[in-house]
Amino acid sequence: MKQFVVMLLLLGSVLLADDALNISKQAEQLLQEHQFKKAAQFLSQYQNHPDGLYYLSVVKLLTGELDEAVELAEKGLKIAQDKDRFYEWLGDLYSVKAQTSNMFSAMMTVSKIKKNWQKAIEINPNNSSAREKLFMFYLMAPGIAGGDEDKARQILDEVKTSDKLLSLLLEARWQQKEKNYKKARALFKQAVQLAPDSISVLYEAAQFYLRQSQLSEARKLAEKIITAKPERFTGYDLLGDIFAQKDQLDSALAQYDLALKKDPYQYKIEFKKAKILAKMGQKQQAKAIAQKLLSSEIFFLLKRQVEAFLKDL
Repeated sequence: MKQFVVMLLLLGSVLLADDALNISKQAEQLLQEHQFKKAAQFLSQYQNHPDGLYYLSVVKLLTGELDEAVELAEKGLKIAQDKDRFYEWLGDLYSVKAQTSNMFSAMMTVSKIKKNWQKAIEINPNNSSAREKLFMFYLMAPGIAGGDEDKARQILDEVKTSDKLLSLLLEARWQQKEKNYKKARALFKQAVQLAPDSISVLYEAAQFYLRQSQLSEARKLAEKIITAKPERFTGYDLLGDIFAQKDQLDSALAQYDLALKKDPYQYKIEFKKAKILAKMGQKQQAKAIAQKLLSSEIFFLLKRQVEAFLKDL
């Protein structure tokens, strides 16, 4: 009898794991394809499962229903085993709420951002993404909103002992904030040398060079990304941004088209195309792209940008 009960418990664990895998796989596929309504319909049957609540909360964020997103995340937190994931996500949600609220509401929200990311780290000290977000909060937020460079430095010192690569990137961001661009460049070079095949590192370094108008350096990194991951849209998108900054608009459009062939659901790139076409005087084509975007299921913040663009066109 005891063995039978143990077998049932093990079987239950396997079934739960299978459910989680099924929910995550299908939800992520639908979200990647920007099928938010289908995702919500699919996930509605899993509101007693933490993964169902997590991804349904993601859908609510994408559609701009922020209060509902928070409510679902809090429900998921109560039943989840990996609670740090939900605390981190709640911090993310409150961060978006703060950025999209008036000044008074934002000030009421910022403490919740910090508190949830702190809780995620307390539960799981290995949660590097929550630690990174908390570092950026302390570094970039004004003091009245909870910014604290001493606490940012403390986090950076902790990261230096556990993650050399991340510490280089965080220090580079700090140097940019202080406008010590020479130091930031040296740190990015070290990061690229340490992780020459990391797309995220190459991308962040390229974006730094792009902001500094060091376009030849940015292009080298974009081409490295294409060589390493030719199936990804990232390198082509970067090249498009580089050509756009050089005012080589036809070349920029060509690179954006290549990026969209790799991933047709990158609607931010479609929006970049619309802005380039408007700059070239092709307003009807720009308008058509913008209207097509608005008829699609897109992130609510991008939707606001597209609506403003159409209004100004």
